[in-house]
Amino acid sequence: MPVIAPIPTLSVQGSSAIRPIDPIGAPAKTGAANMVDQTGKTFADILTSLNQSETQADSMVQQAAAGGDVDLASLMITMDTNDVNFKVAMSMRDKLVDAYHEVMRMQV
Repeated sequence: MPVIAPIPTLSVQGSSAIRPIDPIGAPAKTGAANMVDQTGKTFADILTSLNQSETQADSMVQQAAAGGDVDLASLMITMDTNDVNFKVAMSMRDKLVDAYHEVMRMQV
């Protein structure tokens, strides 16, 4: 049986790295607590990014409303980016809540 090499670590938008997949039959390298910590950190990073995106969009909208020199195209792109970031965060939250409910339904 050939040995399968792990997939190299990939960088996602320069902020975090995707953990390489372990070869088939290899023992898991991380415990459940570590995975929960990583998930919490990832969700915190997404919320921080969402907050920065929302702050930037609000700032641009306020500048435009005050008659400032704001490029309309960049304002629309910033608002759409913020909308997409918000939808991703809500989708991730929904998946986490679904996973929590699934764990709570398990019989011990």
